[in-house]
Amino acid sequence: MFAERDTGEEMEAIVLSHEQGGIPGAGAASSSHPAHITDATIPAARAEVAALPREAARLSGSFPLRDGTVLHQRAIRVDDASRLQAFHQRLSERAVFFRFAGILPELNRELAERLSQVDYTDRMAIVLTSGANTEEPIIAVARYQRVEHDTAEFALVLEDAWQGRGIGPRLLRTLAAYAVSKGVTTFLANVLYDNDRMLALLRHSGMLTTLRIRDGYAEAWLDIARVVRADDAH
Repeated sequence: MFAERDTGEEMEAIVLSHEQGGIPGAGAASSSHPAHITDATIPAARAEVAALPREAARLSGSFPLRDGTVLHQRAIRVDDASRLQAFHQRLSERAVFFRFAGILPELNRELAERLSQVDYTDRMAIVLTSGANTEEPIIAVARYQRVEHDTAEFALVLEDAWQGRGIGPRLLRTLAAYAVSKGVTTFLANVLYDNDRMLALLRHSGMLTTLRIRDGYAEAWLDIARVVRADDAH
C-alpha cells in the first residue's frame, strides 16, 4: 500500500515526452498525435460521450477523502478540453513546469483537445472533479500512454489547492489497476531531478523497482502488476 506521508502524497507532475510537441523547449511534435478537432466536429464528438468503453465507464464514482470530502472520479471525455484549460490556469508555475518541463502560461485549445482524446486502451486518462455534475471543474488528471507492449509512460498532476490530502497515491493506484487490465505491467516516469515531492512519492509507493538519474531527470520504473495483484489478493 502507499505510505501516507506528507513528503509524497501529492503527485504533482511527471512529464510525458510524447505530449510535448509544440511547447517551447520541449522538443518537436510527434506525428502520432490524433488529428486536431475543430469546433465543427465537437458536437459529433459529444455524441460519443455516452458510449465510453465498459471498463472506462465503470471508473465513474465517488472518491472520498480522509477528511470526509467526497470528490468524483471518471474517465476523461472528448468534451473535456475547456475544463483542462481552466484546470491548467489554476495550477502554480511550479506545477506547470514539472508537468511540461518548461514554462507554459496557457494550455492552448489544440493541446487541450489532444489531451482530452484517448482510446481507453493504449492512451488513457482519469480525472477527478469536485462533484458528479458533468460541468464540475477538474482538479486532478492521471494519464498513461503505452510505449511498448507491456510498458506505459504515466503522468499525474493535481491542483495546488488540493495537495496534501492523500489524493495522488490513490489516483495512481486507480490508474495502475486500469492499465494492468489492458496488459500494461510497468509504468515509466521521467521526473525532473529537483521534483523532490514526486521522487518521495515514487520511493514510498511500493511499486518502484529502478531509479536512475540522467541528464537532469530521474528515470523511474514501477512494477504496477505486482502491486495490483497483491491488492486483488486482499
